[in-house]
Amino acid sequence: MHEINSSIYSKKVIFTAFPICAALFDLLSYVPSIKYSSFLMNLYMTIHILSLLLFPLLSKIAIYPTIINYLATLATPGTYCAYQTWGIHFAIAFLGFKFKFRKSATLLLLILAVDATMQTIQMNGLPSIVATYGNYFTAYILGYTIRLNQKLVSAYIREHDRKISQQLHESATNELSSILLIAQNTLQTGKTSREKSLQEIIVLAKMALLNIHNSIRILNNKPVQNNALSVFDYIKQQEQQLISLKRYGKIYADDIFKYVNDPFIVNILREIFSNIIRHAPLDSTYTLSLCRKDGTVVLKESNGIDPQSDISSGFGLSFIQDELKTKGGSLSSSISDDIWEITITVPYHE
Repeated sequence: MHEINSSIYSKKVIFTAFPICAALFDLLSYVPSIKYSSFLMNLYMTIHILSLLLFPLLSKIAIYPTIINYLATLATPGTYCAYQTWGIHFAIAFLGFKFKFRKSATLLLLILAVDATMQTIQMNGLPSIVATYGNYFTAYILGYTIRLNQKLVSAYIREHDRKISQQLHESATNELSSILLIAQNTLQTGKTSREKSLQEIIVLAKMALLNIHNSIRILNNKPVQNNALSVFDYIKQQEQQLISLKRYGKIYADDIFKYVNDPFIVNILREIFSNIIRHAPLDSTYTLSLCRKDGTVVLKESNGIDPQSDISSGFGLSFIQDELKTKGGSLSSSISDDIWEITITVPYHE
């Protein structure tokens, strides 16, 4: 992330410092010739310098007087000054950087057409026009390349933030919700087997701690430590956990899942079991099936909804749905007669 922040900071420095430096350079270079220049020449140079100075504050506004002023100098004999090419090249680079391709390309073509017309009228010759076009295209490609790079950086930051949010959500839902419910049940029932409850809490706390460590690893751009359990073993582990919380399951899973260790499928199951813990009533029954069919994994689950349940965020399924879209999977859910049903399909190939 440090390299990304440095990259963003560098772009800000370029598009802030360069026009100011160019304006000061042009000003110092032009001052000695002010008294020998025409009124129009001085006017055009003043607009040129002010436009460059405005770029850091009002970039989308300053770009237009810069371009119009430059083209006006070409149309007015005796007012063109080589210093003004700083402005037009920077403006074209900024077009490629700041605007969408269709708009920036349209403005670039308009500039090229006007420039070619003016140079043709002034009989500057084809070599001069070609050289000018080459400089314009170079400036535009430079700006557009920076734009594409920034879009990639922004996409990386969004994905990085999504991973952190998802990992933090997993760290604070399933295991910690189970710990809370175990403690509540122990207090409410006054059961004597507190040692068993404490042992369950220890196991869950260790799993939650591993998830938090994984969040820290993501923040440091390091790979996470995946659960070593197969999908089948993870289901059995969670089934026993829910039995201790008085939620009883009717579970079917293909035998192939005894040999499958897929972190994404495990994360889906984690969210499913977490929702059962948070929302299903005590002494209720849930159903879960996990089948492999035609290159996809199909997961179906249903459980009752406790109207008293109040531990909910809604983030977990949203994260899963976003990731399913990128993988070509699907998620559908519904609630009817206080029964929650969900169906998830995940493309899967060994």
